[in-house]
Amino acid sequence: MYKFWTNEEVQFIAQHKLDMTKSQIAKALGRTYKAVDGKMNELNQDPAKAQPKSPEVKIIMPETISTESYINSLTEIVKKEYHAKRFPSFNFKSNGKSKEILNLVISDVHVGKINTWYDTLTNKKIITYDDAIRSKFEKRYMESIARLLSLWQHGYFFEKLNIILLGDILDNDRIFRGQKTCISMSVGQQIWAIVAELADMFGVLSQYFPKVEVIGIVGNHGRSTSESKEEEPVENNFEYQLYKILQLMLQENKKITVTVPNSRFYSISNYAHKIFMSHGDTVRGYTISYAERKAKELLINLPEGYNLYCIGHRHRADRIALSPTAELLVNGCWIPYDDYAFKLYGVSTQPCQWCFGSSPHRVISSLCVPIDFRGSAGKD
Repeated sequence: MYKFWTNEEVQFIAQHKLDMTKSQIAKALGRTYKAVDGKMNELNQDPAKAQPKSPEVKIIMPETISTESYINSLTEIVKKEYHAKRFPSFNFKSNGKSKEILNLVISDVHVGKINTWYDTLTNKKIITYDDAIRSKFEKRYMESIARLLSLWQHGYFFEKLNIILLGDILDNDRIFRGQKTCISMSVGQQIWAIVAELADMFGVLSQYFPKVEVIGIVGNHGRSTSESKEEEPVENNFEYQLYKILQLMLQENKKITVTVPNSRFYSISNYAHKIFMSHGDTVRGYTISYAERKAKELLINLPEGYNLYCIGHRHRADRIALSPTAELLVNGCWIPYDDYAFKLYGVSTQPCQWCFGSSPHRVISSLCVPIDFRGSAGKD
């Protein structure tokens, strides 16, 4: 007799198709290999069926409402609709493996951005980045993390995952004149377009680590004014609001802590190693040698120094040794052939984001990989 597939079984396949074999999935579900193989083929033809849907959050606003009442109502909706039960937990054992802390650096996503590039092969302008391409890159990012974890899990035990958000997650709609012709949605829409996706990504990742800390640093594209020289409170930055909503959405997941500093700078310690971080827009020079010089000045002037300085903003991934004990890590962006960066640096960008381990002995261990989103996605 045919045994119908439950929603729970379909979600289990979607969540574990990258880190388990078909035989393992079949054993876990009490199904035959043939049944699992057939179902996975069906889901691959209709990917929408394989992905658990993010809850649709609807807020009906009266004509007049106080800010406090609005935040309270939003909090109650998020508590009710988005909770940790969506993501099952696992037991973690070190079993004599090397202990490390894994760090994912995410920045310069530029949600809503539409980037065009002149393709010399076709002699036409092509779109190298938009909402559809970003969605493909998100999937590729998660697949890459899954592959790395499957390779590293045999020799390493990760005590913690740090997800370091270094700003410019949003593209905004008021940063420069004419920007509205280069985006698909306004900044308010950008916030709600990405927040559930980030919450889902981080919720899935939390299954594989005993604890996760998400740190949200604001970028210059999140500012509420077009005047870049005008200092504004961090709390006025749109990305601060994005991170606070994300904090609400993940607060019921007891394995995840979301930290939202009220400063453009922040530091953490991995074992005894100090990591200092900022978006990087305060490093205003265009050359990498200038960024290196400013990082060295900061290393000297900070009372306790640092072992690693992480920045984004420059849209080009780089790793530079500053001293025998300190490094500068520059994160890349999500945009292939970024027109802005080309005008700034004269170099085409490669979309990639850093993933690195920290061991008790080194701030960046041998586990250091730039996760590259390239392939054909930029020109599909």
